[in-house]
This record gives sequence, C-alpha cells and structure tokens, in this order.
Amino acid sequence: MKQRKPSDEIRVIKGVDHNVYHIDGVPVHFPFKPYMSQLGMMNHMIRTLSRSQNSMLESPTGSGKSLAMLCAALGWRKNFAAKLQQSRVNVRRIATRFSLQNKSLPSHAGKEPMNSNYADKSLRAISIIAEHILKKAANGKIPSGLDQSDIDILSDYQQNYAHIKHAPVIYFGSRTHKQVSQLISELRDKTPYRMKMAVLGSRQLECIHPWVQKASSSVDEVCSELRIDNKCKYHTSSRLLLSDESIMKGGSNEIWDIEDIVSLGKSAGACPYYASHELAKAAVLVFCPYNYIVDPIVRSAVRIFPDNNVVILDEAHNIEGVARDAASVEITDVQLKRIVRECEQALIVTTSQSTYRRVIVMAKRLLLWLQGTSNKYEFSDATGHTSVWPKKDVSLDSALEEIGFTKESVTQLEFDYRVLEEDTKNPDLVNKKITRHQAQDQDQESLRYHLSGMSLRVILSLALVLKRICPANSQFKEDYRLARIKKFTNDNCSEESDPDWQSTTSTFALWAMSPGIIFSELSEKCRSIILTSGTLSPLSSYASELRTEFASTLEADHVVSPDRFLAMCIQCGPAGQLLEGKYANVDYQSYQDDIGQAVASIAAKCSGGMLVFAPSYSLLNKLIARWRETGEMAKINKHKKPFIELQGDSAHSFNRLLSAYKKFLSDRSNNSTEGQCGAVMFAVYRGKISEGIDFSDHLCRTIVNIGIPYPAFMDPKVALKREYNDAHSSLSSKSGGLLSGFSWYNTQAFRAINQALGRCLRHKSDWGAIILLDSRLAMPRNTSQLSKWIRAHIKSYSKFDQAAQDLDLFYKTRLQEDIEDSLVSNTARLTLS
Repeated sequence: MKQRKPSDEIRVIKGVDHNVYHIDGVPVHFPFKPYMSQLGMMNHMIRTLSRSQNSMLESPTGSGKSLAMLCAALGWRKNFAAKLQQSRVNVRRIATRFSLQNKSLPSHAGKEPMNSNYADKSLRAISIIAEHILKKAANGKIPSGLDQSDIDILSDYQQNYAHIKHAPVIYFGSRTHKQVSQLISELRDKTPYRMKMAVLGSRQLECIHPWVQKASSSVDEVCSELRIDNKCKYHTSSRLLLSDESIMKGGSNEIWDIEDIVSLGKSAGACPYYASHELAKAAVLVFCPYNYIVDPIVRSAVRIFPDNNVVILDEAHNIEGVARDAASVEITDVQLKRIVRECEQALIVTTSQSTYRRVIVMAKRLLLWLQGTSNKYEFSDATGHTSVWPKKDVSLDSALEEIGFTKESVTQLEFDYRVLEEDTKNPDLVNKKITRHQAQDQDQESLRYHLSGMSLRVILSLALVLKRICPANSQFKEDYRLARIKKFTNDNCSEESDPDWQSTTSTFALWAMSPGIIFSELSEKCRSIILTSGTLSPLSSYASELRTEFASTLEADHVVSPDRFLAMCIQCGPAGQLLEGKYANVDYQSYQDDIGQAVASIAAKCSGGMLVFAPSYSLLNKLIARWRETGEMAKINKHKKPFIELQGDSAHSFNRLLSAYKKFLSDRSNNSTEGQCGAVMFAVYRGKISEGIDFSDHLCRTIVNIGIPYPAFMDPKVALKREYNDAHSSLSSKSGGLLSGFSWYNTQAFRAINQALGRCLRHKSDWGAIILLDSRLAMPRNTSQLSKWIRAHIKSYSKFDQAAQDLDLFYKTRLQEDIEDSLVSNTARLTLS
C-alpha cells in the first residue's frame, strides 16, 4: 500500500502568545523566551532536518525538550513545504519557458517527446527538462531565453527537491501511550501550530464494541473477525468521524488525543480505531508509541511509511533493547502446539491443504527439536537450562538445518504465511460453524478453521528473522544466537485446571545481538531520525550499537540553577559501614541496617515526597523486611508515610498506588500528623516509577539511590551480549567499534540510574536533593557516567554526619526561600486586588 500525500498546511493560530525565532534560516514560533538548552535543541534539530541527517539530543527531564522538539520540527516542516512549493513553481516556469522556445524536447521514459502542456502537468517531466538544461549549461551552453539565475534555481531544485514527492510526514514516537498523551498536551496547550494530525493507538485503548471489550480472547482477533464478517456496526460507520467538524480545521479537537477520538466515536457510534488510522494517512504529524515505528511487523500493520519522512523518538534511552527485541523471535512449545491444533482444524474444510500440512510439519519439527537434550547447557540455574548455538563444533547454519530451516524452506514459509493470512480475511471462512462430528469430538461447538492472529504473528516473526539469517551470504549471520530454553513451571495450575499446563516450558529462540539489524534498516529509509532523552549518555555507544551515523549530538545543561539542587554521594552509613552494594555484600545485615539508618535519617530531615530506588525487587523486599524487624521502618513511618511499588503490579493497581501517594502529599493535613512531613515511595530502577512520571515540586524533594543496578550477570541474553560486544569492539563499522562487553554492561546500569535521577527537578523553579548511597559512585570512572548536568556538581562524603549536616542546611535554606517567595507572591496579589 502506498502512502497518501499529506496535507502541506501547517498554520500558526492567533490567540496563543508566542515569539518568532529565526534558527538556521527557519522561523520558529515559540510560546515564551526559550532556555539555552531549548535553543540548542532546536538549532541541532533544524540543521539535522535541513541536511537530511540524524541527530542524538540529550536534555535533562524538565528542561522543556518536548516543547522545543515540537516547535522546531513543525517550524522546519512548514518552512520546507513552502520552499518546496515555491521551488516547483519556479522550475515549472523555467521548464515551460524553455519548452516553448525549443521544438526538440527530451523524451520521457521512452514516450513521445514532451510538449509544453505535458511539461505543465508532470513533476517528472519538468525534472527531466531541468536535467536536460543543466547538462547543456554544464557544457557552457545556457539555452536561449535563460540566464545564470535560472540555472542556479534548477541546480537547487535537482539537488534538494527533485526526488521528493511531498513534504515529509513527521512520525513522533515516545515510549508509552501516556507519554504520547503528554506530547499532545504540549502541542495543543502551548504551541500556536495547527495541522492535520493523528494518533495511532491499540484496539485495547480505542475499540468501543461491547463484545470486543468483554472478550476473553485476543481483542485484535475478535475485532478482526467481527469486521470481516460485517458484524461491527462501528467499523462500517467509522468514516463518520473523518468528517467530524470538531477535528477539522479550526475545530475544538483539531489537536486530539485518544480519549478525544474515543469520546467522539461513542457519540457518533463510529469506530475510533479505524478512523484514527484513516486520519493518519493524510496527516502531517503522527504520534504513536515508538515500537510502532521500530518494529517492522507493527510498522507494516499500522501503515507507517518511514521512506523519506522524519522520525523523532522521544524517551529513546530504551531504544537499543526495543530494537534487539524487534529483531528477535521466541516461540514456546505451547504456541507450537496451538499452531498444530489450529492447522489440523483448518484441514477439515480448507482448500489450501498443502500449505497447512507444511506448517504442521514445520511446527512438529520444532517441537521435536525442543524435546532434545544437550550434552552441555551453557546456562543453568534453579529456574531452568539454556543451550546456545553456535558451539565450537556446531555452526548456526548446521543447527538450523537440523531443524529443517534452509534458504528454500524459509522462502516457502513466507509464501505459506501469505496464504494463511489471506484465509483470515475470507468472510466465508471466518466464524464458520463446525459441528461436533466434523470437529472430531472437539469440546467446542464452534471452531475457527483459519489460524488465530497470535499464531500468524508467530509464523511471520519466525519467517522474517530466518530470512535475515539463512542466505549463505547473509550479513547478519554472526549477529544471531540460537537458543533452546527449558524452564521449570512453578505455579498452582495442573493438567486438570489447564489443558496446556506442563511441568516445563521449552522455548525456541533466535536472539539478535545487535539493535542495528533493525535500526539501520529504518534509518536508511528515513530522511532523518532524531533520538532524544534525558539519559542517552554515553552517546557514542548508540551510534555504534544502532549502526547509524549521527552527524549531530548534544548534551544540554539543566535549566535548574545548581544552587537549587544538592547532589551527594555518601560512602558510609551512620554506623560507619562502607556502603558498597555489591552482590556479595547486600545480604549482610550490617549493610542492610546501615542503609536503613541512612534512609530513616534522610526521611526525618526532608519535607514533601521522597523516592527511594533499589537495584531489584528482590533486594528491595529484603531491605524492607529487615527494617521492619529492626524498627527502622517504624522510624521512617514516623516522618514519612511509606508506599511500595510491587513487582508485576497491574496498570490499574499501579495507578491506584501512584494516585494514593500524590493525594497524600497534596493533603496538607497529612503532613502534620504525628510529626509526618510527607511520604516515601520505595521503587526499583527500570520500574514504572523510574520511567516518565512527573514528580515535580512537593511530590519529590529527595531522591535516594541505593546501589548500582547492573543487569543480571548470568542472564543468558546479557552474557551473550557481553561476549558479542567483546568480539566486535575493535571491528570497524559506520560509527566505530562497539563498546566492550564490560563497558556495555556498565552503561546499562548508569542509564538506569540517570533515568531515576530525572524524576525530580521538573521545571526551572523546582528544587531537591539527590543522594547516592554507594561508595563506588564516588569513583571518577563511575561519576563520569552520570548525566552531564549532575556530574559537574556532585559532592562526595566519606562520613555520613558531614553529609547529614549539609543536607539539613540545604533543606532549611530552600524551605525558608519558599516561605519568602510565597510571602512576596501573596503581597503582590493583595496589591493588585
């Protein structure tokens, strides 16, 4: 499917206060005087976009990077569209003038010579004429009726615009739907820009059909089957939303979010999901979670077209992992058995017998391979075993051939997938009733006889990964590891309660070691890719890992003045214990007790909210259990009401926890109960609390970081990635060799720390204390890996007492200044009234 031409119109509306800043020749409308970090970001972005390059921009959370990105991107797009249009007008005039004075014109792709009317209609035609004129001029013969200024215009057009069908679409991705919503709020509430835009979301968020919402099976699948069988009245009415006045030019919802389109859909009885995807086809700006852009399967499904367009990925500190996962595939034996079962059901009625039989054979061969045993498991622990290929005596090719995967069989699998997919779109096949007799005594009265969406996704993922590996000359063969994983089941299910239950689960995996497999493919299609986050450092590792050249990089300073935050590394606890949170130390009670005393002491001093981060849920639970035994938790509770982030919490439970924490802090009456002066949230690095949540002002006056959150050292993926990086660290690539395995491992830990540190200091007037409770963070080689805005200001303390005194003084100074500022503000309001 081809991309529809987007609207070129980006308007600047009245009624929103703004100034105009000319950056690299582009007028940018901005709502207030930008911070230096915002000007730096906009300058880098506009230069990058103008030159069709890629950029990485690190700007601390709370420095206004979202607003700067939106205004710079839209300002550049508006300017580019105007220049593209004017260039075409100028070239068309020159080409028409030339064609009127020349009887012999260049042929157009083997067709008859063009006349002036044809030149007036076809962009391709005027490009050919422009090329013809430039060739003559290069030989020193400027055609009659033209001059050097005409030649300059044609040269500029051929170099910058001839290959462009339309001004680029901007795809703006962030990590989650919630972060996408925050971007849209910035666009709607703070910028003067208006344009055709769209938001791509999941059916889980956008489907309004009551059957689908209550479905116990896949929402995507139920929706698809209702639509194909013409049983969804909302889908058939989805076009009603396309002409809704509120989302049209000047409408109240011209800039809309998922909640807006769902509300409109419910009112109109029209499907928000399909309407939003239709709106995206002609949009200038499309928002979505960034896995929609990075994952080629999802990208194709939602009709995202990166070719010659602009991609901006915000909160991109996780992009390496997202890209590696998108390039990998894991298939469990349960999934394979489901594929076999569904294919066997389909054989009862399908006309594509050979296709389904081949897929059954493929799945059974994989199941047989999974049942095999290995002489050596490279990774074993209490949860299971993992065997990995290539081995010293078995290549990856040989291992795959043993299963039955060759270049020819993978080509066949791709073909079979297309047949299977077509069957799911056949209304004669969807929801067809199969009698108990036909179903050969199956328990269900009505069985599908095409593959489920889940099974199709498994087959497609497998085919795409194998397609990269199996050709003999594959450039990606060394970038993959094959794994057979056996995990012991540890739950309360049984065969009686769940027919798919088994004591062990076996998994076939092809793990990508390099995110560049996927990302370089994306970057080669795009005009520009811009990565932004508060925690990208070290930037050089991204370029090599993603196999993408970034011509422009920026590490911006924080907008918060250094005197408004105190950053400290405390090497010893109140009892004098060296705080070194190594794996070998964290189970010692002396370490746990001194950490507890330190946290309790800090909680007694600070007001408002306090966040405490631990490297893992396991350690966090051990610490809290120990502090309850020793009474340290009671001391903490005396000053701060505790809240605890739980592992595996549902989105609903997490939102309730977060709301309760914020509500408690916002209720001033709670802050004076029995000496309590706020609340404390215990959380983990890389958890939900550490990612993308705004804890401004009183919600977080203190962050306490315990330990260094290194990835699990013997996790198979982590160990294989370290080994892979060591093997490739000295090899040359587009952006230099990879980091060594140790350096990569270290980088993952410090990105997690830096991300957690960004939860406070959310605006220029904010203030807070950042406390690192680990002696290793005082080492220069570790301090250097902290974000630029903090590493220049961190103070190291060898004794807890001195740190406590400075912390106490900082809190008193800041609180006193808040009181004085409040008095001044109240006096000013009284004077005005």
